[in-house]
Amino acid sequence: MVIGQFKKNDADGSFAGDIVSYALRIAGVTIRPVEKKGEGPDFIVDGTNDEGEAFELGAGWMETSTNGKPYVAVRMDAPTLPEPIQCALTRQPDSGYTLVWSRRKKQKQNEEAATF
Repeated sequence: MVIGQFKKNDADGSFAGDIVSYALRIAGVTIRPVEKKGEGPDFIVDGTNDEGEAFELGAGWMETSTNGKPYVAVRMDAPTLPEPIQCALTRQPDSGYTLVWSRRKKQKQNEEAATF
């Protein structure tokens, strides 16, 4: 499910856009590159509240799909979310980028429930 449309800033490698879904609306989202440290993220995801203040939403890691296309695997979490959101930021034919939400796999949910 598409939850966001983004544009890339070639000058600094960041992506800017909005996240809009049934229960989640965040304007002024930035996915900005950070210095990679070990297994740490390649990107930090920031949102902007109604007062214009930035807040951290999550992180992203550069990945390559099974057909060889690069994308950013994004994980967002916040106290108001029932669980973390897994997304993929992918390039589109029009040179824009789409943030696609994906539900965790049922098997992984069952494995985590078994360790509770």
